[in-house]
Amino acid sequence: MEEERQIFAEEDVQSPVPEELQEAEFINHEDTRFRMTIEIRNTSMHMVMEGKLDTAGSDGMMKRFNEEVGKRTFGEIIIDMEKLEYLSSSGLRVLLLIRRHLTGGGSFHVTNVNSVIREIMENTGFDEILL
Repeated sequence: MEEERQIFAEEDVQSPVPEELQEAEFINHEDTRFRMTIEIRNTSMHMVMEGKLDTAGSDGMMKRFNEEVGKRTFGEIIIDMEKLEYLSSSGLRVLLLIRRHLTGGGSFHVTNVNSVIREIMENTGFDEILL
């Protein structure tokens, strides 16, 4: 079946689509113990993490993040940790590198940090940097 397309003359286009109506792009990364879903909407990246962010998961997460940063600039990064069960030192390192990506401006938020992950962050001092 041939794809249907509509072509508009420049004068037919009234205004850009409002941000809330623009479709988001979803990207998934998954290995045996860690799963990450990324939602990208304009310059905002929302990452949802699930499982155990250890060395293997951290490598994949950083690779995926670098691929997206190579395509566009982000003004906001939100990381949801509600379903994260474990966070290794490599995972903390990746979070720090992602946070540093926004040093020149933009906002970084870590949300829904459960008690296990909060304790790891507090014991390492990363709570003062990331939370």
